This record gives sequence, C-alpha cells and structure tokens, in this order.
Amino acid sequence: MYKNSPIAAWRNQRSAYRLEGVSCDTCGALFFPRKYRCTCSSAHFSPFQFSGKAALLSFTKVSIPPLEFIDYSPYCIGLVRLEEGPIVLMQLADVTFEELSVGMEMIAVFRRYFAAGSDGMIFYGIKFSPAELA
Repeated sequence: MYKNSPIAAWRNQRSAYRLEGVSCDTCGALFFPRKYRCTCSSAHFSPFQFSGKAALLSFTKVSIPPLEFIDYSPYCIGLVRLEEGPIVLMQLADVTFEELSVGMEMIAVFRRYFAAGSDGMIFYGIKFSPAELA
C-alpha cells in the first residue's frame, strides 16, 4: 500500500521527475537519490540538479520481474555513472539487451514505470536511454 501512496509519490517527485539530488554543504559530495547524512557526518545539504548525462557501467536483463513490471518483461536495468560522479541503478529504455555495451553514453529520459492496477495511479519517472537516440 505504501508504494502506491500519492503522498509518497509527491514527496519523491523532485528526484523521480527531475533527477535532483543533493550536494553536501560541508564537503561538496553529491548524492542521488538524496541522503540525510553525508559520509563526512554532515546533515546539511543543498539541492543539486544533475545534467542527465551518464555512462553505462554494467547491465542485465530482468526476465522475471516484480508484479508491477510484469507487463514490461523482459526489460533491462543498469548501473550508470552520472557525469557528476554518483553511480545509480536505473531502468534502461528504448534499447534491447543485445544493443547495450559497457561504456555506452546514456541520457536521462522521462518514461512510464507502471500503473497500480487497471484503474490505479500511473507512475512515471527517470530511466536512461542511449544518448545517440535522444
């Protein structure tokens, strides 16, 4: 029930819809998604807008997905290193497993994740797609 909550979706909309993370005010470390405590022990952060450019570090195909994603199976996920440094695990869009390669330039795109039932809330967010398609 919690993951289908409109309240949770509203609270996470900046990171989910705008690729916005945080920058530590003490040491300058960047985080996505946002953290509440830095590795330097600081709890003081400022919003940081990531460029959306990234490089693919690793990837795999998901053939047996969670129930929410059963209609999209198979799909690919990958570890991408954002241009600014953080590494994140994201769904990959507009590409098949066979077309992927390590080091591929990626760009953030806004796509549908899933719908919560036939008449439920539709969830959208950031996925990564090959930069050459953008």
